[in-house]
Amino acid sequence: ALRVTHAGQTRQVHVRLGEQPRVAPEPAPTPAESHAGLLSGVTVQPLDAALRKRLAVPSDVNGVVIVSIAPDSLAAATELEPGDVVIQIDPAPTPTVQAFEHASAAVHDQVLLLIFRKGQTLFLAIVR
Repeated sequence: ALRVTHAGQTRQVHVRLGEQPRVAPEPAPTPAESHAGLLSGVTVQPLDAALRKRLAVPSDVNGVVIVSIAPDSLAAATELEPGDVVIQIDPAPTPTVQAFEHASAAVHDQVLLLIFRKGQTLFLAIVR
């Protein structure tokens, strides 16, 4: 069971963890059908010592910090916030900006992020 606190109320939720099933890739879209990735418009920077201290990120948490989200991007409609530390994109760790960019390039219609926000580590699912 997982204990979740939301809006001042605590609940226990039974969960089953596992890998998301792999779906056969769809044919590549034609140029007219192309669309931006779910995480395009998200700007990140390395989690340096100053940011780690300012955001109160424990030393065992590694990732990149969201510094901005373009208002006209798909990511703007999600629960991502500047100051979130992105630890993983799907199963891929994101300890560097390059790792974030590589993992986010593989995202298409859905993604599961592991983020650190205000003292808590949480999963955030984004679906197109």
